[in-house]
Amino acid sequence: MTRKSQDFFRHAIDKGSIANGTRFSLTFRCVSWKNRNSTCIIGDSNTGMLNFGVNKRSTFGELMPGQKYWAPCIKDITPESCISYSNVVILCGINDIKKAEVNRHDDVRNLANSLIDKIKQIKQLNSKCYVSVCPLLPTKSRELNHKVNFFNCVLASKVASLGPGVQCVEGFHGFAEHDGTLVDHLSKTLDRYGGLDILHLNPYGARVLAGLIKRCIFFRLNKGVDRRRGPSNRVNGRLYSSVSGGLPPASQWGSRDGCQV
Repeated sequence: MTRKSQDFFRHAIDKGSIANGTRFSLTFRCVSWKNRNSTCIIGDSNTGMLNFGVNKRSTFGELMPGQKYWAPCIKDITPESCISYSNVVILCGINDIKKAEVNRHDDVRNLANSLIDKIKQIKQLNSKCYVSVCPLLPTKSRELNHKVNFFNCVLASKVASLGPGVQCVEGFHGFAEHDGTLVDHLSKTLDRYGGLDILHLNPYGARVLAGLIKRCIFFRLNKGVDRRRGPSNRVNGRLYSSVSGGLPPASQWGSRDGCQV
């Protein structure tokens, strides 16, 4: 009996179906308490450096088991992959809105609605899961950021109407400079082809992203309280802010304008 099968099949022996003299061997399966933190991350390339494992410094740690699923565009999100997880985290959409044909508010709104439809499908298949939706990260293009900001605005208003089982991951304003562009200190300078990279986080930025996701899940689970020690701002003995709290002042992060596109 697998964990996924429990969502579709009723495992039982009907009354009166056991004949006299017949012996049955029953195996009882125990699900670890850590499974209540099981997490599925569905996202684009900016989730590529997020890792599950037991190492507290380079992964989410043993108290947050899970798996990543690659979805470069919204249409690539597969709700079926979310079955059996307690938490579902989604970061997707930037590759959709950066397309040249997406140039009107209605186009961006339709993309946000398509992501909401995916979330509804996930909740239909796994009604017990909690879906945490990440807003789109800012970019180094002011023109593209207009679409990003409108997308995030529509997404936030739609998520608020979906009920308590769906929430937005907070804290993404920390990725933006004063002018709204992606912070240089948290992002890559060049892409793999040697061109200017306006979209992707560097390893330090990925650590900040991981910290926001982990904080969101544990705050939802424990309401920010470590039941062993009372009110706490720690998870696995580490400060929630230990990933992002060590950032230097914005004035030391290089050019305020980032990449002018």
